[in-house]
Amino acid sequence: MEDGSKKSPQKLKKLQPQSASTSGRRSTASCYGDRRSDSESSLLTFKTFKLEADRFKENHKSLSKLEKFYEKLFNSFEALNKCLKRKQPKRQRTVDSTTEKCPATTTTTTPVKSTTNEHSQQLSDPCTDRKFLILIYQVMQDLPDQVKKTVLLGMTNCLLQQNDKKTTEEDVRAYYILVQNPIFEECDSYVVFSHLLKQMASLSAHHKLQLSQWLRRLSTPRFRPIVSNLHLFITRSIKYETRSMKQQTLTDWWLPSALGVLQLLNDANNCLKPRLISFREFYNDAINQMDLVKEFDNWKSSPLEFNFCQYPCSFTLVSKQRIIRHEQEAEMVHNAKDELETQIRRRPTRLPSTGKLFLNIQVRRQHLLQDSLDQIFLHKNDLKKKLRVEFVGEPGFDMGGITKEWFLLLLRQILHPDYNTLVYNEKTRCYWFVHNSSDNSSDLFLVGVLLGLAVYNNITLHLRMPVICYRKLLSIRPTRSTTTALPSHGHVTCTLDDFRLVDPEMAHGLEELLLYEGNVEEDFDLRFEVDDQDIGRVNTIPLIPNGSHIPLTNHNRHQYVQLIIDYKLNQSVHKQFLAFSRGFHTASSSVALSFLCPEELEVLICGVVGFSIVDLRKFTTYKGYTCEDETIRYLWQVLSELSHSKQRRFLHFCTGGDRIPVSGWKELNFTVIKAPTPDNMLPMAHTCFNQLLLPAYTNKQTLAHKLTIAIDNAEGFGLE
Repeated sequence: MEDGSKKSPQKLKKLQPQSASTSGRRSTASCYGDRRSDSESSLLTFKTFKLEADRFKENHKSLSKLEKFYEKLFNSFEALNKCLKRKQPKRQRTVDSTTEKCPATTTTTTPVKSTTNEHSQQLSDPCTDRKFLILIYQVMQDLPDQVKKTVLLGMTNCLLQQNDKKTTEEDVRAYYILVQNPIFEECDSYVVFSHLLKQMASLSAHHKLQLSQWLRRLSTPRFRPIVSNLHLFITRSIKYETRSMKQQTLTDWWLPSALGVLQLLNDANNCLKPRLISFREFYNDAINQMDLVKEFDNWKSSPLEFNFCQYPCSFTLVSKQRIIRHEQEAEMVHNAKDELETQIRRRPTRLPSTGKLFLNIQVRRQHLLQDSLDQIFLHKNDLKKKLRVEFVGEPGFDMGGITKEWFLLLLRQILHPDYNTLVYNEKTRCYWFVHNSSDNSSDLFLVGVLLGLAVYNNITLHLRMPVICYRKLLSIRPTRSTTTALPSHGHVTCTLDDFRLVDPEMAHGLEELLLYEGNVEEDFDLRFEVDDQDIGRVNTIPLIPNGSHIPLTNHNRHQYVQLIIDYKLNQSVHKQFLAFSRGFHTASSSVALSFLCPEELEVLICGVVGFSIVDLRKFTTYKGYTCEDETIRYLWQVLSELSHSKQRRFLHFCTGGDRIPVSGWKELNFTVIKAPTPDNMLPMAHTCFNQLLLPAYTNKQTLAHKLTIAIDNAEGFGLE
C-alpha cells in the first residue's frame, strides 16, 4: 500500500492537461470530448469505456483495459476529477425539488425559476459527469473480485494522500464521487470506508455545506444506497465491536464519523421539499436496541464525549418518546421532592400534603373554558407536575380518564368558530391562526399550554395543524442547561407546499401565477402588496419598502410569491404564534424535544391517524370472556359493520381518544371485561385503563343497540 502511494504521483504525470491552445474542442473538460489515445493514458473516454464494457459482457477475458482504467481512476483524487469533472455550466441548474435553508448548513441563496414553478433556491453544481459515473459503478459490480480489490487499494492510496493536506473543492468532489461507490456494501471494504467517512466528517463547515448541496442534487435511487451503506456499516460495527476491534477505536472515530455523515445526509434530505427519502429511513435498528435512556443521561452529564444522542436522526420516534418521558418523569419527581422539602421546612410539625404534588385542575362543566384558563394561570408555576383533573360536583378519582375528557371538551370549546382563536380549513382538515387585530393571546396561550401538557402527560389530542406550525415550534428550542426556551420569533423558511395546507385556494392561485406564460405586468397589474382582511376591514400591506410602487413582472414573480408566503405564515400571525408557542414551551420545554422533526412532533401530539378494527382485535385481551364466546363474536361483528366515524367514537368511548399511540396497539393494552350486570344495562368503560365493561348480551341486535347508545352518549357517562 505504501509503495503504491509513492508511485502514484509518477504515474499521474502522464495525465497532466494540455495547454488551452491545443485543447480546442476538448474545452468542455469532460471525458465525452477527450480525444487522447488509450496509449497515452489508462483513463478511458465515456464512449471507449462503454465499448470495453460491452466487449467484457460478450467475453469475460477482455478485462485488461477495464482493469487498468479502474486502477488509474481510483488511485488519486486528481484522476477522479480529470475523468469525471465537467465544465461549470453558465447557469446553475436548479434542483427538481423545492429546497429550504438547512439548519446545519444555512446559506444565502438567490431565488431562481424552478422546474416545479415554485420559489426555489440555487444549489451549487458538483459538475460531475453523472451518466459516466453511474455507468462506471454499474459495470464495476459485475467485474471479478480482483478488480474490486484494486479499486479498494486505489481508494486507500487516495485517502492516504489526503492526510495533512488542505482540502479544496476538487477534494470535496472526489468525496462526493467516492461515497456513492456500491463497493461499500461489502464488509471487506469497511476499513477503507471508515477512513473515507472520517475525512468527510472532518470537513470544514464551508465544505460540508458544499457537499450537502451536491448531495441534495442526487436522485432518490442514488441517495438511498448511501444511507443504506451507512446503516450497514454502523450496525455491523456495533454488532461485531468486541470481535473486530477495541471499543476505544469505535468511539474515537469509527462510529462518530459514520454517524456524522449520516446526520449530514439527514440535514441535506430535510432541506428538500419533498424529501428524497422519508425521515424514517434514517432510523437505525441496532442503535434503537441500546439503552438510549442511559445514553441520554450520560449525554446531559458529559456533553463533550461521544454519545449517540448527538445524532438523533438515527432514533425512532418510539425511542425519542421514551427519552422524553424519562426526562419528564425525572422532572416531575424532582418537583415533587422540592415541594415536600418546602412543606417540611415551613411546617415541620405537620404531615406534608400530597395534593400539592400534582397540578390540580378543578373546573365546572358549565364554565369549562374560563375555569380552565383561571386554573392554569393560578398554577402556572406547577405546570410541570403530574396533571390531575376534577369536575366540580361529580364523583370519581382521576386515574387518567377524566384528564382525557377534560382535554377533549376544552379543545372542542376553544376551537369553536365563535371564539375566533383558530380557523379550520375543510379541504386540508387543519387548524391555523386567525389573523386579526383583536387580542386573543390568552386563548392562544391556553391552546399552547394544552399541547404542551399533552406532550408532558402523554395524552394524544385531536388537533391537526400544518407541519409548518410544528417546524416553527421546534425552531424555539430550550438550552441544554435549563428548561427555559430560548427567545426567538419563530420565523422559518416556508414554501408553497407549506402554504397549501393553510390556504389551498390562494396557494393554487400563486402556482398559476408562476405558470402563467403571458405578460404578468400587463395582464395582472399587481404591485408588491397584499390585501389583508381584519374584522370586516381590508388593509393593504406592502410586502417590501415602497412595494405599492413596484409592479409585478415575469422576472420578479418568484420573489413576490415567496414574500406572500412569508407574510401569511410568519409575519401576519407573529403575535398569535408567540402567545401559542409561549404556552407550549411553558408546559413542555424538554431538551429531548430537539431530537424530533416536525412530523414526529405532530404524531407525538396527535397520535397515529387511521386504524382498523381487525388490528384492534389482534391486540385485545379478555377477562371473564374468551375470544370464542358468543358475546365477543357478536361484538366484533357489530364493530366491523359500523361506519369508520362510529368506530373512532367507539375507540374514544373506551380509551378517551380516537388515535393510536406512537408505540402501536400493544401499548394501548385494550381489555374487554365481563360486566357483572344484567343484559338490559349499557356497556361502560374505564378510559384510564382502556377497558370495556361488556354485559353478556345473548343476541347481536341487543348488543348493537346498547353499544350504539353508549357510544353516542359517552361524555361524562361511564367514564372513570
